Amino acid sequence: MAMSEAVTDAGWIDVAVCEEVVTKPIKLLLAMDGTDQSRAAFDWIADDILLRDRQTYVQVLHAFDPSKKDLHRQLRSDAIRSDVESKLTGAVSGKRFGLNWTLRDGKKPADIICEATKALPADYVCIGFHGRKGPKGDKHLIASNVFEVMCRSLCSVVVFKDTEAELLPIKRPTKFVVSITLHHAATKAFLDCLRLSKAGDEIHCVYVKSYMESVESDYTVKLRRKYSSFFESL
Repeated sequence: MAMSEAVTDAGWIDVAVCEEVVTKPIKLLLAMDGTDQSRAAFDWIADDILLRDRQTYVQVLHAFDPSKKDLHRQLRSDAIRSDVESKLTGAVSGKRFGLNWTLRDGKKPADIICEATKALPADYVCIGFHGRKGPKGDKHLIASNVFEVMCRSLCSVVVFKDTEAELLPIKRPTKFVVSITLHHAATKAFLDCLRLSKAGDEIHCVYVKSYMESVESDYTVKLRRKYSSFFESL
């Protein structure tokens, strides 16, 4: 399968640029609605990311509607703020986190999240797989607001689906699996894995060959060379 140089080199990023990306301090935006999945995201940030990287900053965003008065305690705006502020204050310096409690005022949560991501500006936005109302029908279908954030956000989106503590990558080696191609988005995904990883973690790069690639092609040779160069530079 022959491809032009312009296409095969489209996702190449210079090693020096990669090093600049992975060493830059991280800014996280956490969309916190009080659900178990958003609280799992918060635990990962507070109990792992912030503790092992002293330059990381997190802004916790909560969009609230004051007319909602019959919510369960863990979903109430004041309770969420109290829980978040208490845990972060006891863990890190006040300079390393911020609380952004925003009145919904008729706006969609996705709009508020995307605006906050741009204003920070965030490197990653962390969000739960489902919203407060939970899954609508198929539990494996992602919430519409989450899907919209994934499509429109100007930064990478980390979606939390699991809530069990033992499944969270906290204080243990983490295994990343990243789908690789020569596309810029795939390269960014790999750099995200590098940036979020710590000593002892594993990053597995997977390329799924097409039925036309029964033998090594020019494309796969370039791809293998690209990621071999990345790992050698590390």
